[in-house]
Amino acid sequence: MRRIEIALLCYRYIAVPSIVTSLIISLHLLYSQNPYFLLFAIVEKAVTTALLVSYILIFRSDRFYFFHNAGFSIYLICGSIVLVDLFIAAIFFSLSMIIL
Repeated sequence: MRRIEIALLCYRYIAVPSIVTSLIISLHLLYSQNPYFLLFAIVEKAVTTALLVSYILIFRSDRFYFFHNAGFSIYLICGSIVLVDLFIAAIFFSLSMIIL
């Protein structure tokens, strides 16, 4: 339970650009009317997630000292952020495929 709380607390640093990116990709998926576009959407989302995590590691690394002192490594925190981001993107992509 504590890991989920830590993941959501750290995800808030990239929540707005990540959700906006997921919505834009989902709308492109919806308007393309092509289910094969999903492969491109997943690759695009993986690239943007990697860029956002690198942004956190470069510019916001000072905010993770508390979590590091609590016993969470930076790799665990980044992995949790990626999992939360891909889970939210999967929800958006599945909703756009259902509508499609």
